[in-house]
Amino acid sequence: MNKNILILAGSPRKNGNSDMLADAFMRGAQEKGHMVNKIEVARLNMWMYGM
Repeated sequence: MNKNILILAGSPRKNGNSDMLADAFMRGAQEKGHMVNKIEVARLNMWMYGM
């Protein structure tokens, strides 16, 4: 059974250890047929969302 997976990556460092780990997890899940979305929270403009 395929799953929908959401990754919320909060690291401020692009290509840092946490970001690379999230990408590796994403690739593995996609290889198994799961649908994966990754949102880089540190790069969001929160003012857009009324916060």
